[in-house]
Amino acid sequence: MRGELQTKEIHDLLKALTTKEITLREMETEARRIKEMRDVKRVFMGETGCTTWEEASERFSDWVSEETLQRFQGQARTSTMKDFIVRALEWESTKTTPTQGAALELRNDIEFKQLSGEVVRARVINDDAMKCISNTFLNKMSDYNGASVVFMDIPKDMDADRLSGILRIIRASNCRKSVGGFHVILFGTQESLAVGQSSARQELYTVESAYYAYTDVQTQEQSKLSSVVYHFLVAHSTDHGWKVNSTNLFQVAKPKATVEETTGTHYSREKPVLLYNNLIKLFAKPKTWVMDVFSGCGSAACASVGTGFNCMIIEKSKNKTRLIRRRLNQLQCSQS
Repeated sequence: MRGELQTKEIHDLLKALTTKEITLREMETEARRIKEMRDVKRVFMGETGCTTWEEASERFSDWVSEETLQRFQGQARTSTMKDFIVRALEWESTKTTPTQGAALELRNDIEFKQLSGEVVRARVINDDAMKCISNTFLNKMSDYNGASVVFMDIPKDMDADRLSGILRIIRASNCRKSVGGFHVILFGTQESLAVGQSSARQELYTVESAYYAYTDVQTQEQSKLSSVVYHFLVAHSTDHGWKVNSTNLFQVAKPKATVEETTGTHYSREKPVLLYNNLIKLFAKPKTWVMDVFSGCGSAACASVGTGFNCMIIEKSKNKTRLIRRRLNQLQCSQS
């Protein structure tokens, strides 16, 4: 009986049984109901990006009464439940203020006109990712269609709970925008990737290892012997069917280190634009956005606009944000 029941719940059930308020069969039925309702609440929180049930009750006051959710008992992971959550998210989005979103868009966008005449936007936001990646913040952006590809270079001090929160909100936002399957590309140190893998699996992503190497050697044999292989993770929100292994590398030319003008900082850990290009072409869906959280020096932004995708770039450092804008402005000038 214990399963996921809390100690107090077990105590209350046993007390009701010993005082003959309920029968053994009724106790088993109530225990099953409690566990199934907890699963319903867990799914609702995961899909809407809520970290606590109190938050869910506050944001979706008209949707989360016990009576309303009881009809999903034992059906927490069905399409009916998913449709219900989508309607709840649509209801919540009607409470945002469009003018706030419009001002935010105009203030942060760098525009690129494609040969087709279509305009591609790079939205560069200088703020903390934990503040930006929220349902309220994303709802304010009237033209944001959800992100089918999300890049994260996980900071060394990122803990599993914070990263899980970001992944949960990204899923909720994409659910609201009907993105369907999407992909989160995780870079970082060995330690931070371990945190990323744990958090992604906790949030029900399918996680695979991927690799890239630089093609700056003379022969294939030299490549096998001397090139450094870099590990990263690809987290799929659904069963995508895409598999990688250690013999199927992304091979790209090593980039010249980007230099920050104000401080002279060289970004030696910069990932190549071509690597981002390849990943965007592989995973991005038409009419969706590319998102780069903890952006760094903006290689993902350059790749996004270069492949014709709107992108949202979030970086906390003011120096790095200026660098990203400089790189995008240079790219803009080269295309004019």
